[in-house]
Amino acid sequence: GSHEVSLGASGAFTNTGTVNVQAGTFSVGTAGAHTGIFNVSSGATLAVSRSYAITFGATSSLAGAGSLSVQSGTVNVLGGYSLAGGLGVSGGTLSFNTGSAKTLSTLDLTAGTLTGSDALTVLGAVTLGNSATYSGTGGLTTQGTSTLASGTFNLNGSTWNNAGTLVLNGNSALNLTGGVLNNLSGATLNLNSSAATVVTGSGTAALNNAGTINQLTAGSHAVSLGASGAFANTGAV
Repeated sequence: GSHEVSLGASGAFTNTGTVNVQAGTFSVGTAGAHTGIFNVSSGATLAVSRSYAITFGATSSLAGAGSLSVQSGTVNVLGGYSLAGGLGVSGGTLSFNTGSAKTLSTLDLTAGTLTGSDALTVLGAVTLGNSATYSGTGGLTTQGTSTLASGTFNLNGSTWNNAGTLVLNGNSALNLTGGVLNNLSGATLNLNSSAATVVTGSGTAALNNAGTINQLTAGSHAVSLGASGAFANTGAV
């Protein structure tokens, strides 16, 4: 089942010891600064469920075969992170600022913002959502299949290296606000969207294709990155 710690706007939950989430979902619905350990077992989830500020400090650890779900609030991860069960961001802001690169099994970034200074690599599937944003300075690398079903996904001032397959379905589009999307050699960008402008941008936005871009939907579709943007194709379109 799902269980929550919720102490209100003036309350606080602080873990300096160990929390073992062995089954179901354990939701942190209260502000707090944690320096202890959260062990999340396979099939279990540690969730942030309300609009408060939560910090997992430099000595903290989020570990185990389970997953993290950020649904609201402002979450800053400064300590160890080795959750193997995937990451979900459906609201709020999650920042990784541990000083070391992070590897994620899967990523569901369906709303809210994922950011921070750590480089992030996703090995498996990535699900993107309308108005969701990646704005990390460490950069994002995706190796599996990334899918945007509809709406607009925002890449703000960040670099995304697609080493797998990126698919735009429905009426979806990518918005690069000073962002750089690198479709790497061997990678594929499938434009299966009905949007008139499938990749838009501003500032120093860039789309660099060293792999393959496939336009799969009939009609007229554009890549429009503004006066200071750039589209460079060294692969195949």
